[in-house]
Amino acid sequence: ASLAENPPKFIPPLMRNRLKLHGPSAEEVRYRFSETDGFLDEETEIQFWRFENGASVNAKSTNFEPSRCQVRLFFFGGELMAQGDERQLLDLGIRTLMDGGLAGHLQKNVDKLCALWGIYVSAHVEPE
Repeated sequence: ASLAENPPKFIPPLMRNRLKLHGPSAEEVRYRFSETDGFLDEETEIQFWRFENGASVNAKSTNFEPSRCQVRLFFFGGELMAQGDERQLLDLGIRTLMDGGLAGHLQKNVDKLCALWGIYVSAHVEPE
């Protein structure tokens, strides 16, 4: 399925996250999300997006490193949510995802391209 056939749908971010308690109220976020495809917190200049599948994106422009960006994806659950053999399957899935190449290209070619462009990618599963 292509992205054009299944465009992402946004929902408001979870505001009960302890790191976000200083931010705008949940009501304000829901109101602004109903008008737009995201929410920009004017005070912190952080852009919030949250997808229906639970994945969230928070973005902030900085001038620390011009022409650079850092992307971190967090999917809550971790190893503690898995039981028995599921922990090994979770680790195998992450390794397969990270070492399986991209769009039909071998992983070594993807690694070379990332190195050429100064892109560093890593993945790991935390217990939490």
